[in-house]
Amino acid sequence: IIVQTEVIKSRLKERYPSANVNIIMPGFDINIEQKVKLGINLNDRSDLMLIYPTAYYPHKNIETLILACEEIDKQSLLINIKITIERELGERLVKKIGLPCTPTCLDFIGWKNRDELFQLYGECDGLIMPTLLETFGLPYAEAMAYRKLIFTSNLDFAKGYVGEYGVYFDPLDVNDIVQSLKNYSNNRNVNKTENSYKYNDFEVRSMKDSIDELYNYILIDK
Repeated sequence: IIVQTEVIKSRLKERYPSANVNIIMPGFDINIEQKVKLGINLNDRSDLMLIYPTAYYPHKNIETLILACEEIDKQSLLINIKITIERELGERLVKKIGLPCTPTCLDFIGWKNRDELFQLYGECDGLIMPTLLETFGLPYAEAMAYRKLIFTSNLDFAKGYVGEYGVYFDPLDVNDIVQSLKNYSNNRNVNKTENSYKYNDFEVRSMKDSIDELYNYILIDK
């Protein structure tokens, strides 16, 4: 059995103790020059801008994030959140959970190709990802490659990969989500400087390296 993270390996070993489980971390391709140009430099915006790259699935927990955005508006916090689902779908979700309109701090920006997404990483302050389940979570690696803060679920799969780089919240608790953002936003300049520094040792793993490791494991090591 091949899995992508230590957490998933541990889960499988607990259920199937005799299973032979191996980890091959996925890679991805990124424009390194673009990363350096857009990802490391701090910007001077007064608001905290976060992105959630996702499609709609129940475990992505988008409805709870919409409710958190409503609370952000109520508290007049300088936070802007962009979700990569189509506006029509986003507005349907807003109505589904009983809100009269889309919170002003929330933008449904639709699907983005890789170049557009990497541009957004360069322009934003961080990733917000209130997901309930991931086997890996590519946006985590992308955000770290761009030296961005990560706000995410206080769950084993997230903490197992993101580790010290994350700010964690209960993904089903609207108030906890908002408070984690508020705590950061109130000390934004200090936190941005510290966060940019602590990603210095993170290295992007290429897709080719992952494929080579998988090839070697299947055709050679076996």
